[in-house]
Amino acid sequence: QMTSDLLKKDAHLFPGRPSLRYATRFTRYGIGEKVFTGPNPSYGALITYYLKSKPDEKAKFQLQIFDEAGKLIQGLDKPSKEKGMNRVAWNLRYGGAEVRRPPSEEESAFAGPPRGPQVLPGSYTVKLTVDDEIFVQPVEVRLDPTISVPVADLQAQLDLQLKLRDMQSAANNALRFLDSIEDQIKHTQTTAKTLYKEPDKDMMKTLEEYIKQIQTLEDR
Repeated sequence: QMTSDLLKKDAHLFPGRPSLRYATRFTRYGIGEKVFTGPNPSYGALITYYLKSKPDEKAKFQLQIFDEAGKLIQGLDKPSKEKGMNRVAWNLRYGGAEVRRPPSEEESAFAGPPRGPQVLPGSYTVKLTVDDEIFVQPVEVRLDPTISVPVADLQAQLDLQLKLRDMQSAANNALRFLDSIEDQIKHTQTTAKTLYKEPDKDMMKTLEEYIKQIQTLEDR
């Protein structure tokens, strides 16, 4: 689809082929890497776009997925924005739950970033924003043709998973708030001990009680 005219544009989002939603199961472990060295295609919807030059760090750059109703499904985290051709894969999922704290490198390497539930088969829209320019292309998600699942069952599964995701987000947001308050109180304790040889006993006792209350809430 590339032409000399496209190369003159600042950016371009290419149409994508239909994407297949399917599940894989890990069946072997500990037999070395030799059988896995083949270049498997990325899972999900392959999104290809051209950038005449690498966008400035301050420029707005987003790659988002929307459903047929125009509701945001997921914003791709740190999409590639190198000069020339770029390709990223949308994993055919909603955005994941909010986290209490960013995962460590070890956690990310083992389990990957937080994932939301799989989307239903249907039509979606890819939206690429490069500074003040917006590019859109449709993307079709199809179900694995080797299985047959009623759409109503998929919808019921999705509704439950979204509800659980939002419950998890609410709990993690509350925990993150409590973590922040606890850090502030501990900082106040450290400051008082640094400024005064003998800090006010009643104040220090009250601060310690606040920390215990926070820890009780965290345990709940």
